[in-house]
Amino acid sequence: MFGRLRLKPRRRAAVTLDLKSDAFHDNPYSIYAALRERASVHRSDDGFWFLSRYEDVRQALGDARFSNRPAPFAVLHSLNRDRRIAADIANRLIAFMDAPDHTALRGPIAKAFRLGAAAADPDVAALAHDLLAGCPTDRTIDLVSDFSEPLAAQATCRLFGFDDADAVRLVAWAYDFFTLFHAVPDVATLDALEVRLRAFREHVTRRLALAPSASVTGMLAAEVGGRLTEGEAVDNLMLLIADAIGNVQAALATTAHLILSTPGV
Repeated sequence: MFGRLRLKPRRRAAVTLDLKSDAFHDNPYSIYAALRERASVHRSDDGFWFLSRYEDVRQALGDARFSNRPAPFAVLHSLNRDRRIAADIANRLIAFMDAPDHTALRGPIAKAFRLGAAAADPDVAALAHDLLAGCPTDRTIDLVSDFSEPLAAQATCRLFGFDDADAVRLVAWAYDFFTLFHAVPDVATLDALEVRLRAFREHVTRRLALAPSASVTGMLAAEVGGRLTEGEAVDNLMLLIADAIGNVQAALATTAHLILSTPGV
């Protein structure tokens, strides 16, 4: 009789996740696939945990043991609000809140955004046409910097009742704002970021008082003194502006990439 054959279990090759590498930015999808297959719960070298399977993400988001609030050792924790503007902003954002605080703020903010977007109704198609018409024809253009980014910024200005001249600096401030959701490498970087966040906040505060009623900013201003404080309106307005620029320009670029790289679509 043949004995029972014992095979050593195969060791799955480790997955290297380097969010700053050129290879990841050129084609992240192969890394995503490897994570889902071989390391669906992955801890990066800098201590972050990544979930790549839908069911795992859904379960984690619905698990009350996990929290959106900054950890006690984080720069953004509420204990640092008096000395760090980044922490003060973070602790007013719905993105860093759990229910019931999150729910209480989300209601008036979502309502203001919905009504303001419907009232402002920026003509995105016309903005896109004008941008394309102004693109140079004697050289290759960069889809993000020459089209997606300015389109998102100009549409955001119209949607939120800002001046068209604000578009360029809103883009810069949007990138600054997203730093709140990443690890800041050193104190010097944080100090420089604080200066830019303060300028962003001061500008949005001024616009809150001047924005036309038929805009997202105007609708949020109408909630101040009722379900929102001025600080909650301003800081969450910063979040909405950053999302409107960063997510839209990324989505446009990704869509174009998928269309161009998938024949027959």
